[in-house]
Amino acid sequence: MKNTVETMSAKEALKRTLFEFKISNAQLSRDSQLTESQISEFKNAKKDLNTDSWFKLVAALPSQARSFYLDLVFDVRGCVSILRETDVTYTKRRAS
Repeated sequence: MKNTVETMSAKEALKRTLFEFKISNAQLSRDSQLTESQISEFKNAKKDLNTDSWFKLVAALPSQARSFYLDLVFDVRGCVSILRETDVTYTKRRAS
């Protein structure tokens, strides 16, 4: 069984999410309490965010946008699929 999980960088995923959901840096800044500059520099790969700031940014995204973003970064659906296949294989092996 060979599965590969393709993910996108957190920065590229944020760009795409904001574009797809028509969220502005200003709106995300208000909701996350990060500056527009911090968001812009992160999106444009000029600076990283610390963990607390990244969590604030993710939490500030509307629910559907957050799910979309996290799926791009972590390929959540792909991971769940892989886990299900692994579980089925494991269950079959144990039953043998």
